[in-house]
Amino acid sequence: LTGLCEHPKLAQAALEHYARFLVVFLDRVLPRVDVDFVILYEPIASNHGSVISAEMYRTFAFAALRRVMDCLERHGVRLRVMWSTGAVRAFIPVWLEAGVTGLNIEEGARSGITYTNLRKTYGKETALLGGIDWRAVAAGPAKIDAFLEQEVRPLLAQGRYIPHLDDSIRAYMPFDAFCYYRLRLNRMLAELGS
Repeated sequence: LTGLCEHPKLAQAALEHYARFLVVFLDRVLPRVDVDFVILYEPIASNHGSVISAEMYRTFAFAALRRVMDCLERHGVRLRVMWSTGAVRAFIPVWLEAGVTGLNIEEGARSGITYTNLRKTYGKETALLGGIDWRAVAAGPAKIDAFLEQEVRPLLAQGRYIPHLDDSIRAYMPFDAFCYYRLRLNRMLAELGS
């Protein structure tokens, strides 16, 4: 990270080199393999803030990301999902402008990001994966039912949404609550014919 400030030309050259490598690699592989989607991993934030600003990300990473997205588009890979964690709200417009077409934000709810608001802001053309606040699930049946009805059902009805927890299942997740959540979600999916 200090290199971005102390050696910006070197940092930019490294990102450009990596983008060239990926494009050459993808140009060789994608004509031979059918790819339904690509997930890009960008661990750039905690629940409290990001490690760099969105403006800095645009300066250093946008061109490289755009080159890779253009390559994927050229090869017909339409679903290009950015998977990140935490307080990434400021990065989302940059990612979408670069050609990302879907979002999977882990721990988004803890940083104030709801998928309902993402859908309102970016529309149905942006695919959403995840978004089920693990805290609501851990809180038990009443919170689970409310979250599924208020947040998940409308998104499922709109389409381009795959629901799952916004964090890994850890020791603090009560097993009974998780089982209840999965059964309720499975029932909702069956009702909607998903």
